[in-house]
Amino acid sequence: MAKILIVSHANLAGALLESAAMIAGDLGEQAAAIGLETGESPEQLEDRVRAFLDRQGGEDLLVFTDLVSGTPFNVVGSLMQHYDFQHLSGVNLGILLEASLLLNDLPLPALTAHLVAAFPGTFLDVTALMKE
Repeated sequence: MAKILIVSHANLAGALLESAAMIAGDLGEQAAAIGLETGESPEQLEDRVRAFLDRQGGEDLLVFTDLVSGTPFNVVGSLMQHYDFQHLSGVNLGILLEASLLLNDLPLPALTAHLVAAFPGTFLDVTALMKE
């Protein structure tokens, strides 16, 4: 079963999940949010994201981050060297809704390809960039 993780500054990740749930329904255990808290170091954020990834196991995971080159982006990007997941940066409510509605209908690679095609120029496909 595929899952979504949003990593952002402050409470944006949680607010996006809450807003998406109001519109499309709660994803329950299929979605999680981690926000960089005020005063938290990148290393502390990395520890929390790493703990989530370790609990995640071998299931498919799509990780969204809020800003290209921000701390959440950099932390998630560095963890791509150690964990296998898809990473898209520049998450917004529209992309999250689309991903939420198709999460159980498409395999993760097809879902990622669909999002890239449906929202051109809106976000960065970090996974594809890292493969180049």
